[in-house]
Amino acid sequence: MLSDLLKKTAWAIRPDSLEQIYTILRDHKLGELDLAAIEAKLGKNLANTRNVVIEDGIAIIPISGPIAKRMNLFHNISGGTSAEMLIKEIDKALADEDIDGILLSIDSPGGTVDGTKEVADLIFESRGIKPIWAFASGTMASGAYWIGSQAERVSAFDTTAIGSIGVVMSHYDYSEADSKAGIKRTFITAGKYKRIVNDAEPLSADGREYLQTMLDDYYNLFVSSVAQGRGVTEQFVLSDMADGKMFIASKAERNKMVDAIEPIETTMKLLKEEVQKRKNGNEETVEEETTKNENEGGSIVNLAELKKAHPDLVAQIQNDTRETVTAELQPRIDGLTKENDTLKASHESLESDVKDLKKKDAIRTHNELENSVTAIWDTALAGSDIPEDMHGKVHGSIGHKQFVTDDVLDVKSFKEAVAAEITDWEGKLNASYTGKVLGSGLTKKTEVADGADTAEDDDAWEVEMLSLAGDSKAVEAAKTN
Repeated sequence: MLSDLLKKTAWAIRPDSLEQIYTILRDHKLGELDLAAIEAKLGKNLANTRNVVIEDGIAIIPISGPIAKRMNLFHNISGGTSAEMLIKEIDKALADEDIDGILLSIDSPGGTVDGTKEVADLIFESRGIKPIWAFASGTMASGAYWIGSQAERVSAFDTTAIGSIGVVMSHYDYSEADSKAGIKRTFITAGKYKRIVNDAEPLSADGREYLQTMLDDYYNLFVSSVAQGRGVTEQFVLSDMADGKMFIASKAERNKMVDAIEPIETTMKLLKEEVQKRKNGNEETVEEETTKNENEGGSIVNLAELKKAHPDLVAQIQNDTRETVTAELQPRIDGLTKENDTLKASHESLESDVKDLKKKDAIRTHNELENSVTAIWDTALAGSDIPEDMHGKVHGSIGHKQFVTDDVLDVKSFKEAVAAEITDWEGKLNASYTGKVLGSGLTKKTEVADGADTAEDDDAWEVEMLSLAGDSKAVEAAKTN
């Protein structure tokens, strides 16, 4: 269906032009098109006369109306351009020996992405074969600019509207109309994105994201082609050209979208001068080669003729050349390979050195941390009331790892924790048992403090403290007493 072309295709076209085309198709069923009514709506005759004009060796190829890969009936409705036909016309002009240059005469709002990029690529790749210039009159928008930007030189009339670099796709929701008509459509699919976008229901978030991803990819291709054709960076295209705006010719020239503002007669005059300039240059080159060959008793034969006349000879020459080049390059290749191996070994050695340094640094950091922790304990214990023979026990009662972040000790917090731990130990040793002597020779029990403990509790604490102090003889004596 022709209407499906509008609903399922990515367009590089001015949105108002796309809407006009769709409106016409919406109002006229396919097969029942009233061409007279359409002509009245468009305000033009649909007898589309598309002719390539040859003027003084210049092929003037028109690009008018909406552009689509294949036009057929749509061509008649829109007065547009078939991308496939345009490619054939350009190829024919390039191959025709009587044609010295090509001028693309553009007046178009753009068209489908499919087909447009192929035309643009052909124009850019054909640069240098023959001069290919573009002239814009009226409108050179979106896909039409995509094509025109690939020409060697782009000029425009001063009232021409240029730009609209962007991509558009339409989604139509007929769910409400179907409901009123008593129609209910069911899609049976396999694959998450099959029919994720359809006209039987509103556009879902996933469907919108899917379409947006496609359009972004097409947009990136568009921007890349324009940057290539105009000889600027993609960033320049994005910042100065490709925001979807249309520009009058003078502004487009300032933005490097066109090379000159002039009437088509001036463009034709300059193109003919360019053709003659290239002819003169080629004639001088041919004359020099002819003289050289005549002096050497030879004749000029191009490669195509030589291949046709002596295919085996050409193949042998190509093979000999390949072998010669290989023989000359192989020592350099071997040298580069050896250099690469050396660099690889050096890299591996450096990696090993780095690992060793990291390991040594980790050990050094660990030792420094342990020394710092020990110094804090030693200083704190030296100033405490805890007997020296119990320092080792107290020192091991609290760890320091919880105070370390990225191999750095929180000295303040750790000192506070150590001080609190020492205070706790001092409390245990002194609060209820002031006057006890820990060590050998302990023979008397101390009176129970404040009546809080029994004599047995007191003895048990005495044994525990002596055990912590590591004095086994005093422990045995305390148990006996």
